[in-house]
Amino acid sequence: MLLVLISLTGGLSAALWQAHRAQIERDYGRRDTAREEAVRDNLTRLFRSAITDQNGQPGQRQGKIDGSAERVLREYRDQPLLAGQIVLGIG
Repeated sequence: MLLVLISLTGGLSAALWQAHRAQIERDYGRRDTAREEAVRDNLTRLFRSAITDQNGQPGQRQGKIDGSAERVLREYRDQPLLAGQIVLGIG
């Protein structure tokens, strides 16, 4: 009887520990996602305002957009999904 109680207590403890670890991982994932969205939104806003503030010709603006997209792809090459989202936002 004592062994059954110890076994149940151990199993419950392990399940609670795993649930706690899953909760921590979920929170890390949410925080990373929120950070990536904030970076993407800020960069997109920055590029758009810089492009609209220019009084250059349309071809010059397109060149700036292309240059910005290329720079993002270079700087975020280790995070291709984030880079793709930023480039889409710039476009």
